[in-house]
Amino acid sequence: HPLYSELFDLVMKGDVVAHESLARDIAEHGGNVVYLALSGVFTGDSSAPTDMLIVGTLREQYIARRVSEYEKKSGAPVRYTLMTQEEFVDRRHMMDKFLYAFFEAKQDIVVNTLNA
Repeated sequence: HPLYSELFDLVMKGDVVAHESLARDIAEHGGNVVYLALSGVFTGDSSAPTDMLIVGTLREQYIARRVSEYEKKSGAPVRYTLMTQEEFVDRRHMMDKFLYAFFEAKQDIVVNTLNA
């Protein structure tokens, strides 16, 4: 259909806006977020071990509720990982397989006060 590419672009732009809205909301209201990066379903990289990595002193129930709302609207499951700053630093120093795979995948960093 001649309008396929234009409609596809509109849908993709809508997805990007929804991703950014979710990430911004979690960064602002999900606790003291020191690192937040999107990968996997958000970047189209199926090799990522998680779709969203969030580090800090977090409001876990709030984040779970926001992700659940996003999943209902988008119709796609979101794998997210929460870590304290101490756990993140420890796992990074010991070359944790999970974090290594995450950093090797395509990602969009939303918050990074750790210089990770």
